[in-house]
Amino acid sequence: MKRKLLVISMFVICLAAVIGYFIIDYKNKSTDLEKEVVLYVQAKYPDTTLKNISSGYSLKGKGYYVDVIYNDEPNIRYTYMKFDNKITLNGTTNPEGKHMDPSFGK
Repeated sequence: MKRKLLVISMFVICLAAVIGYFIIDYKNKSTDLEKEVVLYVQAKYPDTTLKNISSGYSLKGKGYYVDVIYNDEPNIRYTYMKFDNKITLNGTTNPEGKHMDPSFGK
């Protein structure tokens, strides 16, 4: 009985460690990408301010993404991802927006 309890306890501890690692890794990668996207956007549109920025992980896109909403376009969301060490516009809620990247859709 004690051996079974010990095995279950060790399993729970290992599982908690693995889950904790992935949560910390996710937060670090998404925060780093947010910083890179902010620098990219500020360089591309220096006179524009951001209203909101959020990040996540896309299972479909198999990578981290950052959603950006600009102050001058509060109803349009732009989604940026990093491919081959380049920040690219990966999606938007309105392709007629002011902050469209020429590489979008290529």
